[in-house]
Amino acid sequence: MTSGSCRHVQILDYFDDADLTEDKSSTCCDNCSKRVAPADWQQQCLLIVQALDQQSVTATQLANILSGARKEDGKLSQFSGKMKAFKMDTIRNLIEELIGCGLLEMTVKVTQIVQKVNIVSVLLSLTDQGTKFLQDPSPVQLKWSCGDKT
Repeated sequence: MTSGSCRHVQILDYFDDADLTEDKSSTCCDNCSKRVAPADWQQQCLLIVQALDQQSVTATQLANILSGARKEDGKLSQFSGKMKAFKMDTIRNLIEELIGCGLLEMTVKVTQIVQKVNIVSVLLSLTDQGTKFLQDPSPVQLKWSCGDKT
């Protein structure tokens, strides 16, 4: 069985039950009972966009700040631990989804520390669409179901 997936659906699929689309309770299995409602995902999307409106950082830095794994004293301190209920992979996957939706983009920053030594960072920043979303949040169409990533 796939970790995190609905056990009910997996069992029905195993026995070739055609009724996989049946509407079921969110507590049909232990995995489904842990899922976050789609409306809550919208709130998490907004949180990520709001953080990046404050400062561009790498995806790993942002995930660490949001999960609470990294303390932040700067502009992003208000976002520290705001997504601590989520696994790091879930936060990273949500960031990737927001890149795919066109709300975020990755930009390469090259910093020269010492002569002929460069540090390359891939920073996340808001696109124009991300800025519009920040001003008028509309539902984000995620390509994966929230239950598969929690």
